[in-house]
Amino acid sequence: MNDVIRLDELGICAVGLCSNRATETQIDAIVRFAKQVANNRVLLFADNDPEGEAGFKELLWGLCDSCVGTQVFRLNKTNLKSQPENIDLRDWTNLSGDQ
Repeated sequence: MNDVIRLDELGICAVGLCSNRATETQIDAIVRFAKQVANNRVLLFADNDPEGEAGFKELLWGLCDSCVGTQVFRLNKTNLKSQPENIDLRDWTNLSGDQ
């Protein structure tokens, strides 16, 4: 949950799965959230470990038929900021294109 807390500190609305794998219920909630309050868009960060990568691929497949715009962020694994909870506002601006 540190990644969600960190994004909230930056003023970015975020939702965490609290797991490496999303359930169908969670996928439905992500789609509903995206359509109702996020301009039909979802930005995804995966944990940079094998379990996170595997669960992330499953999540992407689960979102394929949702008609929600999906943008995937991959953080540099060799960088100290290789986990979502380590990003700062400048990183977020660069990643998201928000100015």
